Amino acid sequence: MTLRKLAPFLVKFVISAGLLTWLFQGTDITSLVSYVNTLTIATLVLNAVIMSITAIALGYRWNIILGYMDASLPLVAAAKNVIIGFFFNQFLPSTVGGDVARIWLAKRRGLSISLAANSIVSDRIFGFVGLVLLCAIGLPFLAITISNDVMVYGEGLLILVGFGGVSGLIVLQYIPSDWKKWRILRWATSVSDASAGVVLKSGKGTSVLAISLVLHAVDVGLVYMMALACGIELDLALCYMLIPSALLVSAVPISIAGWGVREGAIVFALGAAGVVPAEAITLSLFFGLAQALSGLIGGLVWVLSPNEKVDLEQAEKLLNPAAD
Repeated sequence: MTLRKLAPFLVKFVISAGLLTWLFQGTDITSLVSYVNTLTIATLVLNAVIMSITAIALGYRWNIILGYMDASLPLVAAAKNVIIGFFFNQFLPSTVGGDVARIWLAKRRGLSISLAANSIVSDRIFGFVGLVLLCAIGLPFLAITISNDVMVYGEGLLILVGFGGVSGLIVLQYIPSDWKKWRILRWATSVSDASAGVVLKSGKGTSVLAISLVLHAVDVGLVYMMALACGIELDLALCYMLIPSALLVSAVPISIAGWGVREGAIVFALGAAGVVPAEAITLSLFFGLAQALSGLIGGLVWVLSPNEKVDLEQAEKLLNPAAD
């Protein structure tokens, strides 16, 4: 791997390591260790298994999008594609993420690269919209529950930026034809057409968004489950008001699998509910470890699937948008 290809990973590593170091320096390590010792391996494994099972719902959501694009995959194949993507998202030290690996695997299943790329990116967009919606649902309740204006207005700004980004994507459908001579705009327009079409034309938009909301609600529920296991006092309603915004921030791809960014966001969010940093970091670390373990489960599925091999050199070339 050349330095040019390794550079993005190194930047993400520095960001993750720097944020984690900064957070640990301001945390009572003794308290952190005491909370870490309360969580059993069984609880961690249970959370990872639940995360892995969500691959079935994610595969079903992806198949709905494929259906609008006149394509489909067996649900088992779609779910395997998703869970193998978990592994690449968590452990691949390069610019090739889980989505690119998924595109390559979908190509091996007979989908064109452009179709696979457009459908997977569209699927990602619906996941993002679901998380923004969950934040928006909780914001009015958050505003009347806590007196932390920074948290309330900050979450409101996140929601506005999120919906603004989605609106910008929709507007891409209406750009002048002359602009489509640019390859990246042609690709973005096709993704916009697919995403808007699923909602407005397929009749399945409600199902796709409902699946997205439920999946993110499950993630928040897992954080609450870990709080209970660690003996951390955290109100369930506040958990659903605060954690979605932290997960939204951690989805920004500037660190390794969200490490560091997620911890900082959860410390800030739960701090508004009176949760001390040691407790918040414990929850975030265990959530991240559960994600990593679900990634390992995805890696095991990949290893045991002889027809699901990924050529990483070829996969890197797929980073050029929608190339066939």
